[in-house]
Amino acid sequence: MTLPEVDWPLPQEGASRREHRQPFLPIRECEVATEYKCPDDHELIVTSDPDAHLPTTRCYIESKTGAEFSVDVEVTRHLVLPRHHDCIVTNMYIDGTWTYSLAGTFQKRTRSPITLTHWAKGGVTEPNGQIVFKKFVFTAITRTDTATNEKADRDATRSRGLGTIKIIFESGRRGSESVYIPQVFPEDESFDFAEKALKGRELSHGASLVASNKVAGQVMSWNITERSRIGVFCFHYRSHDTEALQHEMIIPRTPSLEVQPEVAGDLSHLSGEEIRRLARERLRDVQIKQEREAGVKREADYSPTPPPRPLKVIRLDNGKEAFDLTED
Repeated sequence: MTLPEVDWPLPQEGASRREHRQPFLPIRECEVATEYKCPDDHELIVTSDPDAHLPTTRCYIESKTGAEFSVDVEVTRHLVLPRHHDCIVTNMYIDGTWTYSLAGTFQKRTRSPITLTHWAKGGVTEPNGQIVFKKFVFTAITRTDTATNEKADRDATRSRGLGTIKIIFESGRRGSESVYIPQVFPEDESFDFAEKALKGRELSHGASLVASNKVAGQVMSWNITERSRIGVFCFHYRSHDTEALQHEMIIPRTPSLEVQPEVAGDLSHLSGEEIRRLARERLRDVQIKQEREAGVKREADYSPTPPPRPLKVIRLDNGKEAFDLTED
């Protein structure tokens, strides 16, 4: 992925394209995640964002329950930094929350590419205070219809950034160096959400941390001054298994099976998987219709309900009686 060339605020040297790459690498499989571009007419549900003015590239990726992931950033030598700036900073936000930042500098002679990999978060565990790494992993969310209004309000607030991984790029000037002091890991957050808080959003996963067998040694940090934000990459992750990417029109829907009228009630020619898919599609259509009908706000009408029109009984030529249902 590359940021839009016309909007990139920094000059380039000997390159017509921006060579910033942002692949996602599940650690276990070492597999680059497929990126799905947003349709031209697709409107993202994005809350107020102070970085909305920055050049931004968005796409969708597939998430899988239990899959570990990392973010690998490479900045090529063609990028020319502003005067007095000598480093690039990548700030990683997951589900709307800042995780940590990495910084790198070009070698003065070779200007070899800067590679920054966000693969785990370092922190302190209690009660022994040991510094360890915890890896990023996709976790399935659950929905409940019995949540209180208070929980629904809380869930609506904490779900605003759910399903997004954002990298904000900055340039700056490298200052003094010191030993990095990590924070204590927060308590594991629940991924149980009120259905009302997620209504209308095809969200299937959140991102959590899992312990690794790596223990952190001494980590150094830089004091970066004159920081200036220059661009954003934003990935919206959705589950392919729940067809969320299809429902948001990111990838084409699977064509529905055409059943001939004369055999509409006979499913013997279909496989078990095809029958289950038809049932899921039908259930999904019914649920969407019910949600839309329930969400329509009707204005109160205090006018008295008119009495039902009496039915008119007529006698047919054969002597039998019938009800006249015509308007007159």
